[in-house]
Amino acid sequence: MDASLLKGIIKPAIMNGYTAKLLLIALLAVSHVTFAQCNKKALPYDANRNPKSDIEQAAKSLGNRQLILLTFGANWCKDCRVFDQALCSDPLKTLLNRKAKIVKIDIGQWDHNQDIVQQFGNPTQKGIPAIVIIEQNQKILTAARGGELAKARSMSQSAIESYLSNLMNQAEQRLQVAAVDQGNSP
Repeated sequence: MDASLLKGIIKPAIMNGYTAKLLLIALLAVSHVTFAQCNKKALPYDANRNPKSDIEQAAKSLGNRQLILLTFGANWCKDCRVFDQALCSDPLKTLLNRKAKIVKIDIGQWDHNQDIVQQFGNPTQKGIPAIVIIEQNQKILTAARGGELAKARSMSQSAIESYLSNLMNQAEQRLQVAAVDQGNSP
């Protein structure tokens, strides 16, 4: 988040200490939930993030019928960086902002966050980037487990959009079926 924006928001609120504290708490919460911001100059995967906490925060902040898109990758991986840029470009960015919360999970040199990788069915086994789409209770709805995105740098933007859009549609259909099975029509 831009520091000048924060100053513009916080300065007027400083007159009331209670309001400033509430605003600061709200800003910290929002900055924690917007873990998947697009910044073309920054590397996409942060080794210092806590993916378990990020997933929990995403689940808490989900809107009606939204999904959680987990992206597994590493900053050394050119395909991961290309895929991240595709996520940050329209129309995919608009679609994902409407339908999902994105959590980026750094796998380092295949030695970081491996417990999370295993928790979600080892989607990185055949290459990265890998994605898993889950619902609020962290149940897997669908995933790219076959290394489909491992050559993202040779895929066109429209091919990435099409592939991800199809996975999102699959996940939404499974979510709707689950809701009907539980007696909660969407």
